[in-house]
Amino acid sequence: MTQTGLAGPCRAVIAGVGSALPQRIMTNADMSKVVDTNDEWIV
Repeated sequence: MTQTGLAGPCRAVIAGVGSALPQRIMTNADMSKVVDTNDEWIV
């Protein structure tokens, strides 16, 4: 195998990190009300 096309070092920067939390946690029961189903189909 031959290496071609790279003239110099490859540079990368991590510009930032972050995280997010929802304002409230939805349970399976909450979701079943929203999508009009229940959790019996989940195996």
